[in-house]
Amino acid sequence: MFQDKRKIKTNNSSGTIGYLGKAKVRSLLFVSMIDAVDGIIMTATDKIILGNMIGEDAISATMLIAPIFMFAEIFSSLITNGSSVLYTRAIGNYDTEGSCRILGMSSVLAIATGLIMAAISFALGDKLFIIMGAEGKVLDYGVQYFSCFRYIFLVAPLHSVLNEVLYVDGDELR
Repeated sequence: MFQDKRKIKTNNSSGTIGYLGKAKVRSLLFVSMIDAVDGIIMTATDKIILGNMIGEDAISATMLIAPIFMFAEIFSSLITNGSSVLYTRAIGNYDTEGSCRILGMSSVLAIATGLIMAAISFALGDKLFIIMGAEGKVLDYGVQYFSCFRYIFLVAPLHSVLNEVLYVDGDELR
């Protein structure tokens, strides 16, 4: 019934956690968007330039790897994102033993994931390209490219975990 019609000024820069969280998300959003656009531009220009240099069939063969690589990245991201959150919390709580334990377990999971993905790629190998409908030169180029590429599955998950830990931990030594 009796409402105060005056506007109360709020100070958004008061240093509250809500404001800092919003400011951090905004700054990370901008940087992430720039990074995503940069990745798209670099990928597109790489394919255009390489397509003119080595041919359309070779580029088509390299794109056969994209679904396989994305599948591997999903599992790598699951480990990396989960371990970075736990690792950050342990570092924030000054729990050196806990952070080392988390790093060790996430490294073991990353190595196991890499071994499983490599084993699947060796077991299925060329059959994946046939399932995708590749034939002729595209199939030949795809098999050649994948014969080198499948070794990346061994190190990619561990690389992701260690890279994320480097971002979280910075240059601090224990």
